[in-house]
Amino acid sequence: MKIFFLFLGNILFNASGNLLMKMGMRSEEKLEFSFFSVLNGLILNPALVAGVTCYFLSLVCYIFVLRRLNLSIAYPILVSCSIMIVGAMSKLLFREAISIAQIAGYCFILIGIFIIGRA
Repeated sequence: MKIFFLFLGNILFNASGNLLMKMGMRSEEKLEFSFFSVLNGLILNPALVAGVTCYFLSLVCYIFVLRRLNLSIAYPILVSCSIMIVGAMSKLLFREAISIAQIAGYCFILIGIFIIGRA
């Protein structure tokens, strides 16, 4: 049961990291592309810092998940679930358009998660 919560945390932290970094970069659209301006913009941007922190927490959870699950099962489920969460939340938070083809793709991803999880 502990592995389930670690895996769930892994997935949620991964998706949250992506969403937070998108939020942070929306405010940095005029950021100059030089090392120090990028570094300064990243350090002073709370959403980006939170996104990187979520990625780190996802990595910590993932390390423990890999002790118990096969990589060939854990990684596809992590990526697939993250894609699903990020897609749905992008629509809700950022008003991004989702096409019929994307919806069909999400359905195939769900089928794939089910098949991999039963293996």
